[in-house]
Amino acid sequence: MTVAFLVLYYWSETSRVTVRTPHCEAKLEAAYTMTEALETLQDTRLPQLELSPREGTVGPLIYTMLGEKDSPITTDEGHIEEKITALNPSFAAAMVDMLTTAGAEAGDTLAVLLTGSMPGANIAVYAAAKALGLDLVVITSVGSSWWGANIPDFTWLDMERVLFDRGLFTFRSVAASTGGSDDHGGLRLSGPGRRMIVEAVDRNELTFIHQGTLSQNIRARLELFERVVPLESYKAVVNVGGGVA
Repeated sequence: MTVAFLVLYYWSETSRVTVRTPHCEAKLEAAYTMTEALETLQDTRLPQLELSPREGTVGPLIYTMLGEKDSPITTDEGHIEEKITALNPSFAAAMVDMLTTAGAEAGDTLAVLLTGSMPGANIAVYAAAKALGLDLVVITSVGSSWWGANIPDFTWLDMERVLFDRGLFTFRSVAASTGGSDDHGGLRLSGPGRRMIVEAVDRNELTFIHQGTLSQNIRARLELFERVVPLESYKAVVNVGGGVA
């Protein structure tokens, strides 16, 4: 029996075949780009934080990319496991797979709707688009659920501005809304929280979508997309998070 096991082991070790999945190079590039983006945001944010020695041993990713359970710009509940999962650079490779499966090719233009709730997934979309040579037209809902980009002075708009200014990505949001269940913050968001979101939009010099009703905000998004290229020219729509708009 021992001899048989040794023979089987030798056979399994010498007969393996390496299979490269489709778009393997693009997936690797996207994962490396996302890793660099996360490290860039860590280097930017960590000096601004006052961490105790114990907190400093947990890991910089937790303190730079995960927000608080609740904050003035929190619009909904959320699960921290989802936020951590989306911070894995392999998520960018998975996004490459989803985009190529949808038929996206180099030079195509995508309409992208991002959320403050999932900064990791937002970065994954950008990294995948860069690896595939795609053009993006992006609109963001700033409000965030628990543990997302819900720090008032470090929203998703601030994160993507850092990555844009550092040259990691050539695209960033063209407009932003409050977000939340009705795209106006829902019942959870307070007056001060709404003002903080408006301040984030203003300091990043973006168009603020606040037409009055959800349906009007949806029409405003369509008009903004139409201004860049005709709606029928978009290859696909990417929606990150649960934003209804």
